[in-house]
Amino acid sequence: MYGLSAEPDVSHFEIMPEDRLVLIASDGLWDVLNPKTACEVALWARREGKSATQEVVRHAIEKMPIVGVRDNISVIAIFLNDVV
Repeated sequence: MYGLSAEPDVSHFEIMPEDRLVLIASDGLWDVLNPKTACEVALWARREGKSATQEVVRHAIEKMPIVGVRDNISVIAIFLNDVV
């Protein structure tokens, strides 16, 4: 009735040896950035010694007015094998 649901969206993925990053985020991020862009920003931030989550969120907030989205954003970045 209010556009809210207690049912989470759940996806299962097999982590492969070449995978370097897992991003877990709310729809506020995915409504603005595609997965490739979000991962590129996170990996760039890591290389630059910056917070990957802060940079991904900052990038999404900058894009929100362009795509017409206004939502909260939560992001968890998990780097695998500490290789970037």
